[in-house]
Amino acid sequence: MASSSDRSSRPGGSASGSGGSSSKPGGGVTISRPGRYLAVLAALLIVMFAGVIGGTLLHPTSWHTRFKVALGLDLSGGTTFTIQAVAPGTGAPTASEMSQSIAILNSRLNGQGFTGATVQQQGTNYIVVSVPNKSAEQIAPLLRSAVLRFRQVLLEAPGYPTPLLPPTPVPTPSNGATPSPGASPSVSPKS
Repeated sequence: MASSSDRSSRPGGSASGSGGSSSKPGGGVTISRPGRYLAVLAALLIVMFAGVIGGTLLHPTSWHTRFKVALGLDLSGGTTFTIQAVAPGTGAPTASEMSQSIAILNSRLNGQGFTGATVQQQGTNYIVVSVPNKSAEQIAPLLRSAVLRFRQVLLEAPGYPTPLLPPTPVPTPSNGATPSPGASPSVSPKS
């Protein structure tokens, strides 16, 4: 039988006889198992992939519609135009005037239902508007200046508002009979 001193003198051996495992300071043995961590990571990735795929996992023929990448403005077609902003008098608009102009253009484009339209400031006095899948003729009415027109009142008619009278109550028959809604009143001749 080998003693403990024989075990420690063997190559690759240790005094505890664990054969190459590192020992904890408390006397226990720690075994590294990287395969478990990799298996947990792979299972997590599979669960995330199944969540993204959802119900289309069982129907691979519909994958191309689920993962369709939309084409950019250069490939799908559309209109891009640049507007130069000019302030009256000074020529160069301020930052607040530019942000107000961008907000107005955004509200006009969103109000017409153009999806994917972008309005961006370029430099100090240019605004770049990109609208996919729309032609220049479809966008042109949105770019015109808004005009508020006043008209002169040439004839004024005298008139005063008349107050509305409160509704009069409808009398109910005294004999207790209630007429049906579709019945017409009957008139009997008096003798």
